Amino acid sequence: MNAHTRSKTVAACVTAVAALLLGTYAHADGAPKRLTLSVIIDADGGPEVLKGKYAQAIKQLTAGFDTSDTVGISTNLCVALIMSRQWEAAQVTCDKAVSYARFSYHDSNLGGFSGRNATEALAYSNRAVLDSLTSRPEAAKKDVARAHALDPRTEFVSQNWLALNGQQTGPVIAAVAR
Repeated sequence: MNAHTRSKTVAACVTAVAALLLGTYAHADGAPKRLTLSVIIDADGGPEVLKGKYAQAIKQLTAGFDTSDTVGISTNLCVALIMSRQWEAAQVTCDKAVSYARFSYHDSNLGGFSGRNATEALAYSNRAVLDSLTSRPEAAKKDVARAHALDPRTEFVSQNWLALNGQQTGPVIAAVAR
């Protein structure tokens, strides 16, 4: 199966982790706004992160199983480190995920858009969540604005854009297949 035919957004969010990192806040219209971390489900570590097995995912991803998939590994490791509250390692890894995504020539479609734009938007969106959780609101808004400009119709990007321009609750995890 080629990358194009495997490409689709999987509508799976894990709400059990929503309250782990942030308290709950009500939005002005009464509906909560949630930050959403996105994993690449068909990359190493994706299933483990989605199941909440962060230590297992970190161990697997730092062992470097598939070094040809730097985008998938760095994206999923970024999320696992965020959810494990390993802020410094998460920052380094999320920065790498953005860098790898920016120079990615992956020809997939995430959410029906250009694979490169969608991959880059995913990386910026995850880093925006990290920025928000580590009290860097200006960096978070800058990253989520970049993600939104690249891929405004993807649900997790839109959700983070709304959450970071208003009030939010703790993060949930969205699974994305390439």
